[in-house]
Amino acid sequence: MKESRPSTFRFKRFEISDSVSAMKIGTDGVILGAWAFESYSPKHILDVGAGTGLISLMMAQRFSSATIDGIEIDERAASEARQNVAASPWYDRVGIVAADFTECKSLKADAIVSNPPFFTSGILASDPHRADARHEGSLSVDSLLDGAAEIMDQRGRLAVIIPFERLDKTVYSAAIRRLDACRIAELASNPASQPIRVMIEFTKGLADTFSRERIDIRSEAGSFSSRYAELTSEFYL
Repeated sequence: MKESRPSTFRFKRFEISDSVSAMKIGTDGVILGAWAFESYSPKHILDVGAGTGLISLMMAQRFSSATIDGIEIDERAASEARQNVAASPWYDRVGIVAADFTECKSLKADAIVSNPPFFTSGILASDPHRADARHEGSLSVDSLLDGAAEIMDQRGRLAVIIPFERLDKTVYSAAIRRLDACRIAELASNPASQPIRVMIEFTKGLADTFSRERIDIRSEAGSFSSRYAELTSEFYL
C-alpha cells in the first residue's frame, strides 16, 4: 500500500502546509530559497508564483530587515500561503497577494525570486490549479523577465530556477531586456548525473562579477552533498 505524503512540512523555524496548493513542497523551491541573493542584501523582495509561501518565508528568515510580498495567481494557494505566514515568526514582514504578476507592474522591488511554472509541452493536468502551477500560462519565463526589467530598482536582482536545457535561451532573453546573469548554479541529482535544473541570478544592468558552480543534491554515498547541506542547514531539521 502506498503511503500518503505529509501535508505539513516542518523546518527549523517555521512550518508549511501544502494540502491545498497545487504546487507541493519540493527540492526546487527549497534550494532556490536558500541560494538566491547569497551575496546581496535586498530590502523589498517579490516572490512571484509564491505557492505555499515557502520561498517568501525563507527570504524572511534569511533577510531580517527585508519586507516580502508573495504574488500568487491561484486564490486557494494564496489563502493557504497566508495561513502559513500567519503562523510564522515573520507575519509582520510578509504579505501574500492573490494576483496575476503580469498585471502588477506598479510594484517596485530591489529583488525578485521565482520558481515559475516551466513545462511547455505534455498533457495538462486535469486539475486546472495544478495545470497553472506546472505549465507556462500567463507566467512564462519571458513575462517574468519583462516584469522584472520594469519593476526592479536599478541594480536590482532576479533569481529563478528553470530546466537546464533552457539556460542559454533564458540568458539571451534576459540580456535583450538588459538583465545580466551574475550567478549560475547547475543542479544535478548526484555526481554521476547530468544537470536537470539551473538557478540563475540576474542583475539589472551589467554585472560587476560572475560566478558559476555545479551543485549535486546528493553525494556518491547517497547523503546530501556538502554544498547542498551548507545551503539548507538553517532550514532542514
